[in-house]
Amino acid sequence: MTNKKSEEIVLFYFLFVKFIAFRQLRVLSKLRNLELKLDDMIQNMAKYFDEDNDIFVIKAKRKIVENLLRESGLPLDKIAKMASVTIDFVINIQQKIAAEEQN
Repeated sequence: MTNKKSEEIVLFYFLFVKFIAFRQLRVLSKLRNLELKLDDMIQNMAKYFDEDNDIFVIKAKRKIVENLLRESGLPLDKIAKMASVTIDFVINIQQKIAAEEQN
């Protein structure tokens, strides 16, 4: 197994475990009416995770930008500001959309 492949497996496992942990916390909080405490716990966890590099945050921003590009007709700088991303991020997504539409 290549080193890159093993790194991808470890990253996938970490993200999967993180996703499951958050999901379990949400289910337990709903069962016990602890939603406010869950929000506090997640805020405290945010201190230890860099949200700008979190794969779920990046995917969400990517989807928001993609939807705004396809549906809004807004200028790129406004889309970047609305999604809290750089203009380069928006241009990159725009290029990917154009490439997908050509295929």
